[in-house]
Amino acid sequence: MAIQINSNIDEELEKAERLLNLYSQINNIQEAEDYLTAEDIAKIMNCTIVAARDYMNRPDFPLIRCGKGLKVNRLAFLTYNQQRRV
Repeated sequence: MAIQINSNIDEELEKAERLLNLYSQINNIQEAEDYLTAEDIAKIMNCTIVAARDYMNRPDFPLIRCGKGLKVNRLAFLTYNQQRRV
């Protein structure tokens, strides 16, 4: 039985680390239906509330508008951030 070994170990390790990080974040979520506000995003991202609102208003951001309020599902936010990392 032949075993294929990927020649790009660093790339595979990076993928594994990202998956492990995402798994860890998902496991830390108390409740999947927990929603974050712009203030929560600002604290998480360590930025101003204005910058958090700008971030939330991006076209691809999983935003939920509740009247004038801006909210995002915690799981959707974590997934979005994980995919946007460069």
